[in-house]
Amino acid sequence: YRIGLNLHPYGLESRLQRAISLPPGASVNIQRVRAMNFPQALFWFKATFAGDQKEEEILPIGIDLHYLREVRHLEFPLASNRLCQEPEAHLPEAPHASLRAGCRIARRQVAPTATSLANTRRREWASRVEKQTARMSGYYAELRREADEQAARTADPARLALRRQAIDREERLRIAELRQKSAVRVLVKLASLMVVQQPKLLISTAIFDKNRLVGRLEIVWDPLSEVIEA
Repeated sequence: YRIGLNLHPYGLESRLQRAISLPPGASVNIQRVRAMNFPQALFWFKATFAGDQKEEEILPIGIDLHYLREVRHLEFPLASNRLCQEPEAHLPEAPHASLRAGCRIARRQVAPTATSLANTRRREWASRVEKQTARMSGYYAELRREADEQAARTADPARLALRRQAIDREERLRIAELRQKSAVRVLVKLASLMVVQQPKLLISTAIFDKNRLVGRLEIVWDPLSEVIEA
């Protein structure tokens, strides 16, 4: 539970009026304000990049289960001195999607980051492989030159042809192995999960146009960032 939040903000109605854009003559009236817990699902994915070497990265992401959208500032719900196993007040939970649905969104959001990291490593590893390939090609070119010199001394064209075929075959094999190792394989797994219940204010409002009710709107006030949520 996220604790230490002000659930009685000063001037809430005036802040609401400034946050909502209405046509001339229209107004918004607060009908009801309820403090509720809004679950924030925080996921830590471990991305493993395997090729000629193995590297790992932790990719954190938070999903607001009420909206099923990404939490932009993870440092807000994760402030260590503001988390507690017990709530300050027992509040009802706001309507929200399942944890499974949140995980699907989180995986979808993390995928581009993992892809970008994989591409960066692929370029780095491919550059190293090209340098190794160049050195290896130089090595086998030297072997061919030595084979030519030996064949010239022995005057045995058949033996030279067999030797060159063996060198070419070994060079192709070694270079293919190098290029195979430079390919990046990515595995992303869920490493850890935490659900933080964050109190917010669910505000039920009525929209009037020239004293005529034209609609109702539910708005969420986030006391953590002190803003009306989009």
